[in-house]
Amino acid sequence: MRSSHVCSVLASLVLLWLGNAAAQKAPAWKTLSDTILYCDVRLTSDGIGLCLPDIKMDNCTNIPEFFPQGNKNYSVNGVPTVGWFSVDYNGTELSKASLKQAIDSRTPRFDSSFFPILAVEDVQSKFKPRGIWVNIQHDSFYSQFNLSMRSYIISVSNEFYDPLAEYLSFIDNGAFSVDGVLTDFPVTPSAAIGKPLIISHNGASGDYPDCTDLAYQKAVDDGADVIDCPVQVTKDGIPICMSSINLMDDTNVARSQFASQIAPIKDFQSVPGVFTFNLTWDDIVANLKPQISRPCAIYSLDRNPRYRNAGNFMRLSDFLDFTKDKGLSGIMISIEHAAFVAAELGFDVVDAVLKALDDAGYNNQTTQKVMIQSTNSSVLMKFKQQTKYDLVYMVSEEVRDASPSSLADLKKFASAVSVNSSSIFPDSKHFIMYQTNLVQTLHTAGLSVYVYTLMNEFASQPYDFFSDATAQINAYVQGVGVDGLITDFPATARRYKLNNCMNMGKNTPNFMSIPPPGGLLPTMTQAALPPALAPMPLLTGSDVVEPPLPSARSNHGTAPTSPSRASRTHSRISRIVILVAFAMLCAFCPLV
Repeated sequence: MRSSHVCSVLASLVLLWLGNAAAQKAPAWKTLSDTILYCDVRLTSDGIGLCLPDIKMDNCTNIPEFFPQGNKNYSVNGVPTVGWFSVDYNGTELSKASLKQAIDSRTPRFDSSFFPILAVEDVQSKFKPRGIWVNIQHDSFYSQFNLSMRSYIISVSNEFYDPLAEYLSFIDNGAFSVDGVLTDFPVTPSAAIGKPLIISHNGASGDYPDCTDLAYQKAVDDGADVIDCPVQVTKDGIPICMSSINLMDDTNVARSQFASQIAPIKDFQSVPGVFTFNLTWDDIVANLKPQISRPCAIYSLDRNPRYRNAGNFMRLSDFLDFTKDKGLSGIMISIEHAAFVAAELGFDVVDAVLKALDDAGYNNQTTQKVMIQSTNSSVLMKFKQQTKYDLVYMVSEEVRDASPSSLADLKKFASAVSVNSSSIFPDSKHFIMYQTNLVQTLHTAGLSVYVYTLMNEFASQPYDFFSDATAQINAYVQGVGVDGLITDFPATARRYKLNNCMNMGKNTPNFMSIPPPGGLLPTMTQAALPPALAPMPLLTGSDVVEPPLPSARSNHGTAPTSPSRASRTHSRISRIVILVAFAMLCAFCPLV
C-alpha cells in the first residue's frame, strides 16, 4: 500500500517492553492507538505469569528488601546463576514488591513510585491494548519446577490478539512505510515534516570525525540543507575547518611528536592543549589524524570506532571547492577567537574568510547563500559592513529570554540567532522542568531561530523525549517553531522533514503530539524529583555589544606572547613535579 502526501497509519506494530516500571503510569506518552505491548513472561510458584524484563528479579524489582535471604543458585540454560527468582514465590508474596529500573544508564527516579509487578492478565485489564506480544525464553528452566509455559499460554491465549507484522508508510517520493519496532519507548520514530533548515554541525560528525571530507560528504548525502565550517587559523596563517582551536579535542595530537607542546594559554584558555596556531598546515596534514568526537564520553558511549580516525582534514579553500556543486541551500562559516588571533598572531580572520569566499566565486553566485555565525558581535558587524551575507549570532550561554535592548542590538547586524537547546527546554538531571519564551521573543523581533546541538545519543536527550531523537526534533519544530536544526546527524533531521504527518488538526497522530514540558515530573514521588533549577539569566544588550575587532599586528607567523609564557610555566611545572617526585621517593626510602 502506498500513500502520496497523506499521513496514513496502516495497522502499525509498536511493541512496548513492559519491564520498565514507568510503563504503568507515564501520562505524557503519546503512542499509536493500536500499540501492541510486549511482555517477557516469568512464572511464579503458583503458575502466575508475570511481566518482568529479567529472570533475576533482583535486577528489576526490590524483592531483596522483603526476602533478604531469598537469593538462590539455579542453572539457567546450563549457566549457574545466583539471584532472586519468581519460581520461589507465589503471587501473594510478590504483591509486596515493586518494579525498579533494570538498565543502569536510565534514570532511577521512578523506582520510588512503587509500581506493582503485573501479571499478563493485569496488563490486559489495566491498559486494554490492541494486543500483547508474549515472549517465552526459559521454558526449560521452569519445567524443573513442574511449571509449564505451554499450559500457561494456552490458558490465557483466548484473551489476546495474535501479534501482527504491520507497517506504516514511509514518506519518500510519495511513498511511506515503516517496519514494526520492538522498543522500551512507545514513541514511534515515524514523524516528520518539511519546514526546518537542516544545518550540519562539523559535517555529519555523529558518523565521522569532525570537519573531515568524509563527514562533509556524509552530510550532503544525508540531506543537509547547509553544511558548516568552523574556521581556525594555522601557524602559517591558513584558515582551516576544525571544530576546535585546541587540537587535543579532535585529533590524535596527544599521541604525536607535538605532545611536548601541550600547555595552557594565559588569558585565552586555561585547559592545556596544542592549538592550531602552534602548527603549520603541513605539520597537521603530515603528522596528525582526525579523531571522532565523544560528546557522551561521561556515559562511556563512543561513536563508530570503525571510523575513529577516518577522513582527511580540509582547508577553508578545500571546503568551498567541495560545496560549490553539491546542490546545497547554503554554507555556514563559524568564526571564534578572532580578537585573540588578530592581537596575538597578527592574522585577520575576517579578511582571510572574505578572500577565500571571493577566490571561490561566492561573491558572484546566488544559488547558495552564505551564512556567517559567531558568538562575537564584533565579527558579525565587520561582515555587515563589507558584505550582504546572512549573519547568525550564536548565544553561547543558557538564557531564559532576551531583553528589548538585546533585541535592538541584535537586529543591527543579525538575521538569525542560534540558541542552546537547554535555553528552550531547561532540564534538571535530564528531566525538562519548563519551556521558556525565548523562541517566541526572537520571532516577534523578526529573527530566525536555530537550535543547537541535536544528537542521536539517548544520553544527550531529556527523558521527556523517551530516548527518541525524532520526538526531540518534533518538540523543537512543532512545539516551539524553531527555523533550523544544527545537528551531528543530518540524516535523522532529513527523515523527519520527509514525513508530512503534521498540520492535520484534530487528526494529528498521537505519536506527533508534543510532550508537555515537565510532564514526567508528576509521575515521581516528591523525594525522587530532580533538583530545582536556579533562574537562568536574561540576554541583555551588554551581553551582545562588543568593541570593534582589533587590527591585526604586523609580525605575522610569530608565536603569541601568551603561549610563550604558558610554555615557560609548563616547563617550571614539569621541574616542580620532578622535585616533588624525588622528595616522595626519599620519604619512602630508609636512611642508611
